[in-house]
Amino acid sequence: CSSLSLGRLSVNPQPFRLRPKARRGVVRAEGRDFIDDDGPFYPLGATLFWALRGWKFDRTRLKENLLYLSKHKFDYVRILGHVDWPDNNIDARWALTEDVLGEFLDYTYSIGLRTELTLLGNNVPNPLSICRSVIPIIKSRPHMLLNIEMANEAYDNGFSGDIPLLRRMTALFVYAEVPNLLALTSGEGWPLDEVRNGLMIGGGATLQTIHMDREFGDEGWRTARQPWDWKGLPFPISHNEPIGPRSSVAEETSPIRLAMLRATGILCGVGAFVLHNAAGVAGQVDPAHDRPSNLWEVPGIDAIMEAVRNVDHFLPQRVSTGRYWNNQWTGNPCPADAIWPPSNHGVNRHYMVEHEKGFISTLNGIKQYVVLNPTRPTRLEVFSPTLEIVYGGDHIDAGDGGLIVKGTYL
Repeated sequence: CSSLSLGRLSVNPQPFRLRPKARRGVVRAEGRDFIDDDGPFYPLGATLFWALRGWKFDRTRLKENLLYLSKHKFDYVRILGHVDWPDNNIDARWALTEDVLGEFLDYTYSIGLRTELTLLGNNVPNPLSICRSVIPIIKSRPHMLLNIEMANEAYDNGFSGDIPLLRRMTALFVYAEVPNLLALTSGEGWPLDEVRNGLMIGGGATLQTIHMDREFGDEGWRTARQPWDWKGLPFPISHNEPIGPRSSVAEETSPIRLAMLRATGILCGVGAFVLHNAAGVAGQVDPAHDRPSNLWEVPGIDAIMEAVRNVDHFLPQRVSTGRYWNNQWTGNPCPADAIWPPSNHGVNRHYMVEHEKGFISTLNGIKQYVVLNPTRPTRLEVFSPTLEIVYGGDHIDAGDGGLIVKGTYL
């Protein structure tokens, strides 16, 4: 076809369901892809910082939250090994032990979830000692972890951006032959060009974690396009603390925008995604930030969790291996007719990866309507992660604002 309006395309009406059992083997990287013994995958996690405190002091409630994530077919949780929050602290001396961390890992994996362990939520006098203490616990069960991150937001949590210290911490895991993916810290706080060029990769570090900008621009769609800045890099990347329901700075409660944020990330090589959520931070009511204590109490969370999980159904594995196209680049094989602003219709952004037989693209922020214009005969398939499509005769209203498009050359 030479021109195709998204008002006349079909969608896949079936939601996606994953296997409830845990994936097998140690998670590793092949280029930018995450892989284990079951093959490549796009890890989907959720913030659960308070988990180790919960395991020690409130185990029944913690298990209820973990089972809730398992029911929604998530892959892992992101937890803290130490943080000095007043009246809600996690102390590495009791948390990073066989009785707490070890038992937590065993239980979590038994219900189909792995763990991302961010060791330190703030600096401590003995970070190397903490690394040494946790290594035996991890070495006996490396398949139960997604990765290990040395510190959360090191630029702002007492480390003064001390990359040499973070590298020394990482080296202890390497010398102990811990096989897991290792990350220093998230990339903000350093020049992003240097981070993209591998400032925090090497010397044992094999994964880059990032916390992308939460500025809520372009009617909320600005955040969904942030992963484009990380396209084409040769190492695996995890979107570790994106905007989410009741997140600080700005929050996002739209299932479609969060799903398209994850989809755009996967398209650009940001393979892992953590659903950052209000209840996962402190695990207790926080009136100042309007945060509840349990995941199921977060407003709209079920629809959000289903939408971000559905993304996997529409994106083939290793999708980021191909040629990137922005909508306005000369030679784009299927440009959209309009971008807003300044147009009064079209999409906010249209990003694409082209392969030998076709392409995959994300239409972020559809306003009114958009027309795609393939430059060669192409069969187009359109998918909605939320499945919230309103039918009217042969018309499909993409009013929820985001779609994934698969093009196959004829």
